[in-house]
Amino acid sequence: MMKKALMVSVVVALLAGCDSKQDAPFGLTWGQSMDSVSFINDGDCEKKRAETICTFDNTPPFNEWTYENRLKFKSDKLVEVKSIFNAIDDKEYFCVLLREEDKFLARVLDNGEQLAEAVKNCNDLKPNPDTREGFGEKFNSKNGVVDVYLGLDPYVGIITYSPPEK
Repeated sequence: MMKKALMVSVVVALLAGCDSKQDAPFGLTWGQSMDSVSFINDGDCEKKRAETICTFDNTPPFNEWTYENRLKFKSDKLVEVKSIFNAIDDKEYFCVLLREEDKFLARVLDNGEQLAEAVKNCNDLKPNPDTREGFGEKFNSKNGVVDVYLGLDPYVGIITYSPPEK
């Protein structure tokens, strides 16, 4: 009897695991509801028109070098994850943060050569005078589309994840 109960438990766990494919970063799934995100608490989210944006600091599951992280929901479905890191006016520290982010992204990007080159030459990045952008590029990844924006003066990195483009 005990063996049968154990086998049933294993089968149920396997079936439940098959249904919860984590295809967004930080253990999330594109299209999941706000209620299903275990780390959202009262006060984390603000509703604006048809969108709800939940804001977090660098606590788990987010990366420790980030300053702010956001989840965007439309019609109660996860549609965007954003991580922001900044060093304000310290370029050297910004390059340290960028190297950490690059290590994290290297595991999911399909082809991150352009980003790796920007990281390698971080100290030499020059801002576009009109936009202050030092680097901006979209990448395909295991987590969908990853848009990397590096602003210079002030030094800020914005990593935006969104579902795969169809």
